[in-house]
Amino acid sequence: MQVVIKYKKDFKNTNISINGVNNIVIETNNLKKVLSKDKKVINEIAYQFCEDGKNLKDLLNCNNRSITNIITDIVNNIDSAKIAIDDKEELEDVNRYAKKESVIDITKMDIKKESELFINNSYRKDLLFEDSYNVFKQVNAVELKETFKKLNDIKSDIDKYDLSPLEKIIFIADIVKDKKYYENEDDKSQSHDLCKVINNDYCTCEGYANLFLVLCELEGIRCEKNSYIKPGTNIGHTTNLVYINDDYYNIHQFFDVDITSISKDHDNDIRYINEYNFIKSINCADLIRKGRKYKKIGIYSNLVNSINVSKEYIYDHIDSNDSLPPYIISMLRQLSEKMYKVSEHIGDSTMGGLTLCIKYSDTNLKENIINLFHHYNILSNMEISKEKLIMAIYSVRRIEHLKDPLKYKFSIGVLDNIFKDITVSDPIYRELELGDIIKIKK
Repeated sequence: MQVVIKYKKDFKNTNISINGVNNIVIETNNLKKVLSKDKKVINEIAYQFCEDGKNLKDLLNCNNRSITNIITDIVNNIDSAKIAIDDKEELEDVNRYAKKESVIDITKMDIKKESELFINNSYRKDLLFEDSYNVFKQVNAVELKETFKKLNDIKSDIDKYDLSPLEKIIFIADIVKDKKYYENEDDKSQSHDLCKVINNDYCTCEGYANLFLVLCELEGIRCEKNSYIKPGTNIGHTTNLVYINDDYYNIHQFFDVDITSISKDHDNDIRYINEYNFIKSINCADLIRKGRKYKKIGIYSNLVNSINVSKEYIYDHIDSNDSLPPYIISMLRQLSEKMYKVSEHIGDSTMGGLTLCIKYSDTNLKENIINLFHHYNILSNMEISKEKLIMAIYSVRRIEHLKDPLKYKFSIGVLDNIFKDITVSDPIYRELELGDIIKIKK
């Protein structure tokens, strides 16, 4: 039997539910009481359990026992619990009260907050943690502490220089792409998971995406993983979806970042050092992924997928002189709710204002919808101009040359070749029969 404990502050009571016969979910607003097996909480859970349905007793095959006894056994079985948390106080309660072998789910915890907690505090070595960038193996507090210390050392190095968000992304990409592309078939965590990749000189596309994501988030750049697979197969690829909010270069939009496309191929490879074709508009990235389906991960990816699926269909109605059908209005308002969440996340007041107008008012509805989609197209379909990319690469390269002049050449000839190779619209990938996405060799 697996016990999953979920902490929710808005709960009035502690509730229990069954997800499959052997998977018990306890939702509580008081983690401390559940973990310390408070009798009052056990009675509350037992009462709720009984109220939820008479058939729950049958599911557990416990017909001859009282509900309270069943719940007591469940709570006493917390040795194998998975505890979902996202707050410092919850983590302290878990550290104090959880039994051995408990797994702590911290996937919803903010990365900056997580970094600060594990660097500045010590937690029990026997607790295992599960998050979205260590996907193959759970890790302990010591591993997380060491990982975040190394990541913050990298952040401190980046922060020495007065870089804009676009320049930081290029700087981070140059750090991440230094790792050779290699899949460890014996232990996939070594080439995928953040805590392993940070210590290795190799990784896969997911390893690049995990490391790039965390470094961006530590720098205050909104980023997430963007995964997709070929239908009917286990073959896929992972990139990053990043929001660049750069006043210096006047860039405020989403981009698809694929570090794999510019990564190191083998130990003697030096070509990758001068490659920078890794930032694509969402529209261009979708062309590259034609024939694949998204795995929906994160708020940005869900937004992009929803809009791309529905926008052409909605455009047909917007372009006509007829009034919008009720079901189209309903679809748009559901879509606008997602867009509003993203607008809050990235601080886009224009998109936020338009989504609120569409959600709550019929006045100028069609005009507001047209303006919203126009704004979205700017957010997702514009490429960074070659001139801006060259300026940003030049700024980063100058710093890198001072740090390591042998590796990062700064001669006119080298820079000229880098800038000539930069493309801003043409896909630079091809797909093999195996489904791997690789670079076209020049």
